[in-house]
Amino acid sequence: MVILPAISEPTTIGAVPEAGLDRFAPGTVLHLSLTPEGSLATGGDTAALAPRDVSGLAFVNLATVAPQPDGQLQITTLLAVRDTALPPVAHAARIAARGVLGVDHIRSSSELDV
Repeated sequence: MVILPAISEPTTIGAVPEAGLDRFAPGTVLHLSLTPEGSLATGGDTAALAPRDVSGLAFVNLATVAPQPDGQLQITTLLAVRDTALPPVAHAARIAARGVLGVDHIRSSSELDV
């Protein structure tokens, strides 16, 4: 769980592997809940993002949080594309590709037929 201090400008929340690791280990799944500071005591809102497999990545941006004129916070997930379930060998290849490319998905305009 991440407890946010007062947010006065758009903020990106990301994650990096444990100290000493270059990449997230195979099988690493992140779960993220966002709660504005003081909100738990007052019964305020908590935003929970869908769990995300980040195996093979060196970092991942998870969400942005931006203040709104009415004092509310706008939370936008940066994990809009779900992973397709794959057989074990294909899943291992996806993890290796993430490590080489440094991203978990590419835009269709950047795709290449091989």
